[in-house]
Amino acid sequence: MEAKGQNERIGNKYRVLRSFKFVNGILYYTESEEDGFTITRYIHAMDIRAFRNQVHEEQLYTRHKTVFCPLKEVFIEEGILYQVFEKIEGSLLAYQLMKSLPLRMADMIWVSHGITRNLLELYSEKQSALIHPQNIFVTPNREIYFLHGGPIHAFPRGYSIGKRDEESILKMINSSDAYTVGVMMYWMVTGTNPLMSGLQTPKITDYVPDCPPVLADMISRAISFDTNKRPSIEEINRVLGQMLSK
Repeated sequence: MEAKGQNERIGNKYRVLRSFKFVNGILYYTESEEDGFTITRYIHAMDIRAFRNQVHEEQLYTRHKTVFCPLKEVFIEEGILYQVFEKIEGSLLAYQLMKSLPLRMADMIWVSHGITRNLLELYSEKQSALIHPQNIFVTPNREIYFLHGGPIHAFPRGYSIGKRDEESILKMINSSDAYTVGVMMYWMVTGTNPLMSGLQTPKITDYVPDCPPVLADMISRAISFDTNKRPSIEEINRVLGQMLSK
């Protein structure tokens, strides 16, 4: 998908100020005139031409109200799905990490606990989100939101819902999310992406000798390619919550 340039219009209404390559599509920072005021908004754009019949944009309006950034509107233009978010203060986690890696242990635990707490809220409503620093928005009040995601039927995720029941789908999503959260925790606290380390990933304690053993063990299991070894999101959230309360 080719990104729109600066000052081009989306939906003949939103003027592009900046565009960012997104893990799944493009994220635009735009402005529009609304009721005599100039309002800036983020817009997520995703090319859905290859799987248009599998996208149910009307379901996006039923997204979890406190876990996802609120939507102002959703529309499709020339095969591109645009999700226009309500104005919200804050910045992407990816941008914050670019400036501050590696994080202090306490900050990594706080961020990861917030992410897993949100995921558990989504699972309870049969919803899911893309877990990536580009898809996580952090406000000045330390609230954590996801941008892209929604009901498990809204987007294809590589799982055939027609062949599996929803509980099986959610179990697979849980395991996949545990791996991704584990990779993020490792990266945030060491400043090193474990996916770039080859077949043998160094132990977290090689980088952070004072990492609590229970946390080091959990992250090691989370990033295992053996899905049977991975902790669930429930376990990750519980362990992080216990560490936060100390």
